[in-house]
Amino acid sequence: MNETYEVGQKVIGFTCIDKKEISELNGTLYEFVHDKTKAKMIYMATSDRNKLFSVAFRTTPENDTGVFHILEHSVLCGSKKFPVKEPFVELMKSSMNTFLNAMTFSDKTMYPVSSRNEKDFLNLTEVYLDAVFAPAIYENDNIFRQEGWHYELRDKNEEASIKGVVFNEMKGTEADVNRLITNEMMRILYKDSCYYYISGGASEAIPQLTYEEFLDNHRKYYHPTNAIFYLEGDMDITKPVALMEEYLKDKDCLKDKIEIANPAVAPACETVKEYPVSPEEDLKNKTQVVFGKLLWDFSKKNELYAAMLLTSYLTESNESPLKKLILEKGLGQDVTLSVEDGIKQSFLKLKISNTEQEKSAQIKKEVLTLVQKLAQEGLDKKILEAALNQIEFMCREIEEPRGLYHNIRVLDSYLYGGAPELFLTFDDTFAFLREQLKTDYFEKLLLEMFDEKALVTLVMVPSPTLSRRREEDEAKRVAAVQKSWSDDEVADILAMNAKLDAWQQTEDTREQLSTMPTLSISDVDELPEENVTKEMEMDGVKVLVHPTDVANITYISLYFPIPKRFEENISEIAMLTELLMELRTRERELLEVLQDVKMNLGRLDFEVAPYAKENETETCTAYLVVKCSVLKKNISHAVRLIKEIALQTDFSSKEDVKNYLLQMQQLFRQNIIGNGHRIGMKKSASSYSVQNTISEKIDGVTCYGQLKSLIADFDARYTDFAALMESIAEECFNRNQMIVSIAAHTADTEKADFLEEYKVSDIISIFPDNGKKDVEMTCRMKKEDCTFVAIPSAVSYAEASSNLNALKDGYKGSWRVATKILSLAHLWNAVRVQGGAYGVGLAVGPAANLTYYSYRDPNGVRSLEKYKESAEFLRNFVNSGQSFENFIIGSVADVEPLLSPREKAEVADIEWLRKTGYPFNCRIRRELLHLTKEELLTCADILEKMWDDVSICVVGAEDKDLKVTEKVEL
Repeated sequence: MNETYEVGQKVIGFTCIDKKEISELNGTLYEFVHDKTKAKMIYMATSDRNKLFSVAFRTTPENDTGVFHILEHSVLCGSKKFPVKEPFVELMKSSMNTFLNAMTFSDKTMYPVSSRNEKDFLNLTEVYLDAVFAPAIYENDNIFRQEGWHYELRDKNEEASIKGVVFNEMKGTEADVNRLITNEMMRILYKDSCYYYISGGASEAIPQLTYEEFLDNHRKYYHPTNAIFYLEGDMDITKPVALMEEYLKDKDCLKDKIEIANPAVAPACETVKEYPVSPEEDLKNKTQVVFGKLLWDFSKKNELYAAMLLTSYLTESNESPLKKLILEKGLGQDVTLSVEDGIKQSFLKLKISNTEQEKSAQIKKEVLTLVQKLAQEGLDKKILEAALNQIEFMCREIEEPRGLYHNIRVLDSYLYGGAPELFLTFDDTFAFLREQLKTDYFEKLLLEMFDEKALVTLVMVPSPTLSRRREEDEAKRVAAVQKSWSDDEVADILAMNAKLDAWQQTEDTREQLSTMPTLSISDVDELPEENVTKEMEMDGVKVLVHPTDVANITYISLYFPIPKRFEENISEIAMLTELLMELRTRERELLEVLQDVKMNLGRLDFEVAPYAKENETETCTAYLVVKCSVLKKNISHAVRLIKEIALQTDFSSKEDVKNYLLQMQQLFRQNIIGNGHRIGMKKSASSYSVQNTISEKIDGVTCYGQLKSLIADFDARYTDFAALMESIAEECFNRNQMIVSIAAHTADTEKADFLEEYKVSDIISIFPDNGKKDVEMTCRMKKEDCTFVAIPSAVSYAEASSNLNALKDGYKGSWRVATKILSLAHLWNAVRVQGGAYGVGLAVGPAANLTYYSYRDPNGVRSLEKYKESAEFLRNFVNSGQSFENFIIGSVADVEPLLSPREKAEVADIEWLRKTGYPFNCRIRRELLHLTKEELLTCADILEKMWDDVSICVVGAEDKDLKVTEKVEL
């Protein structure tokens, strides 16, 4: 158990200066200051056995070079005590961590780690402390060249180019219109402030950063005086604090503190910028009009939460007043309104998607007129109260890793001099806002949020040439620089590249690797944690019960097997799940239904999910799923609302259906551009099993194509589409073969009358008995050798898939270790380090899919070739006699991630539906812990065979050097 501390008490160089009980988190918050350096430390003492350590620094950019983003990457590439090339990667191989990463924000950089294993937690803490305070960047400039940028040149007669991990990552973000909008809006609003600059870096500016400036920024910002340490969980803090003291005891306190300046007031203005689209795209209605305004200082918590309620009120659904206005007047296809917080001064962002540039003035006028009308006539306080109830529920629901979320919320105030607990507590704010529902507080706040004098306008117009022009401009800049080089400078560039190549290709020695703190197999439990499922039955329906340690909140999931006759309509069923809760019901208007949901439930979602039994590729069952989070006392409301929405949704409004499908298409398009690796993985694996085919039809490029086709011919197809929606809902929501899942507090699940108390019979009785249906699906997609998905981006995503069952094998523990070895020992170096891709790996899971992927990759074709070297690499690795024990430990952590109570119940359901469960997990654990080299060599042989029948998908801008058999256009 945690020790208790009092104000004034010293803990190894730190003095406790404050102590507060945080009842909402069942914890105690201690604030410490380091006596010598004045470094700050927060300790949140809780009963959570997952322990979190973090160190954060104020990092305030003064330009767009992305120096803090590059530093975030670079300090994790070796340090004084741990002189390996990439301690971060070594930890990924061998740690039992539940979180391991680093993050660059617009005004801070964080280095958090967590683990349920104390020894592992202290190992992670020590490595991260050495990384940030004693990095190898001062002795090894290769790190800067690799992670930041360098001129790529191997022959003096060749054309130079720019390469670097962060450089390529940020080129990828420049295809994301939403990221561009945020960047440009902050340019307008945050003059004379660090928020004016792109903290991650702009590809045009990154090459302006010199190695010396890079080091100067580390010296200035990564000092203990500028540090905020954070600890959370059930621990003896003297152990991590003793590690911290080793890096603080010899440092002095900086006199000049890093301050975050307030922005200058931005006058109302209009700015026009471009964003990239593909050359083939229709430009009609593709302009994005955005309005922004500075809001309040971070300390105005009540105002911030009230503003969040107002954003929900105005734009939550297509029937919300502001969104409805824009849609009805034909001024745009979608409207989103958000409060961008987590910085010193928040801002409002109103985005009207897919409109025309000439409509911006009318949009602004209509928005301001509506705001004035709503303020004068008064807001519907019942709708506001419902939104408040739902936000409060979500604030109190446990999500993992909870320590990281708490850490970030502490910094949302503490970084700027505020109380660390400000955003950890909610009771005071929610009580205040409930009182204000009786007043005109929200109306006044609405007028303040939309003050015309301070409202700025950003117009983002589509450009089919922008991406190409960016590449041409970059080539011209590089060519001009190259032309200016003297012979000596060319020689220096060639030498620098040769030095970088040699370093990247040099393996760590045994002596270097031995410095890394590790766990041993003996530190790993022989058996995994069990996701408990109790099988019950009521009214002839199977009921799965999952005990949790959360009182009052209940998680309900309903699984309805989809009849086989709909197997060619899976994409349409996916559209159905999106339309439910976006349309009125036959009983009530949409706003009234949503108000009811928010008032009485925490969450209510609908989705489609396919599950096949282990090693089964020829058949699969797809389920229409209802998921609900609700307070125990409100289960009867859940029963009522699920019935109304599932069985009474009205598809008769052609305009309403079309409006939402258009919005869905835009979100889908952005997801393909921003998460091309996931889309590519689904597509490349789609032909290897029925489950894969259905999964791709749910949210892959096939579904996007179906949606795009439907919208293009909507007037002619609407009647049939609406009838299909009705038919699917009527047949699928069938009690005859449904499965009910309930996750509730352990004490309740042990009661004899549990099912009655949780109204399971009432849930079942909602649905008609349409008789038993054939639900065994058998559809399989045609295999494509190479699919190309065209997106307007300077980087790509390259995926290659097969399936272990197709390769006459199956999912086993050996594959978890083989993919771990190849991802971190081969692909990381070949594709990320040497190739410049931001991410890469080989993934495997219980569905037996074997998929290579790259993320924001400057050369996807090269990556595909590197994938092919995997079998030989694995064979050489095993035959070299190297120990793979560390990869086993890391693989155990991968298969047993940190899960919230809701996630644990969902995983338990999936295990039951796939007929795997705890015996399966125990088998995988045994296979992991007792892995032999012969089993890994078998994996190498199978990887070699994979390329005889592989399926490839590349998502990118160009398909040159690819033998494309299928091409998809956005």
